[in-house]
Amino acid sequence: MASIDAKLSQVSPYSFDVQVRDFEPMSGSRGKGKRLAKKQELAKKIVSAKAISEIEMARTRLYGKHVVVRILFYLWKGGAGHSETSAKKDLDNLLKLVLDALQPFADSNHTVNGINVIRSDDDVFRVEASKRIVAERHDVGLDLQISEFVDSADKAVPYRIVQT
Repeated sequence: MASIDAKLSQVSPYSFDVQVRDFEPMSGSRGKGKRLAKKQELAKKIVSAKAISEIEMARTRLYGKHVVVRILFYLWKGGAGHSETSAKKDLDNLLKLVLDALQPFADSNHTVNGINVIRSDDDVFRVEASKRIVAERHDVGLDLQISEFVDSADKAVPYRIVQT
C-alpha cells in the first residue's frame, strides 16, 4: 500500500482526514431505525471532531469530484457476556454506513443529514478498507481519509477475467 500512498500523495495532495473514537460501527440488518441513528451519530461525531472550516474546505475540494476513500475500522473483540463478535461484521456493510454519512443526506428520504462532503457514493472511485480488532471498548471507531481520485491514464482500467 505504500506505493499507492506515494502515488496518491503526488497527484492529490489534499485529503480530509478524521479519527472517530467511541463509536461502534454497525453492520447487518438490525433494523432501519437503528441504521439511520448510527449514520446520524457518525455524522455528528465527524462534525465534532473537525473544525467547521476543515469540513467546508473538504466540501470545496471534494464535493462533486471522483474520490478515494480509505478507512480503517476499529472493532471491539468483545468480552464476557458479549454475544456479538465484532470481527464478523461485514466490511461492505460497515462501508455503506460511512459512505451514506458523507453525503448531503444519509438516507433516501432526506430526513437524516450527512456531512455533505461527497455528492453521492457514485463519486467514490476507489475504496481501501480494513478492520482491526481492539481490546478496549473505548477504542472502537474508525480512521477515515478522503482525497480526490486522479487516474493518471485518464481512463478506466478494465478488469480481465482469467479462466484456468
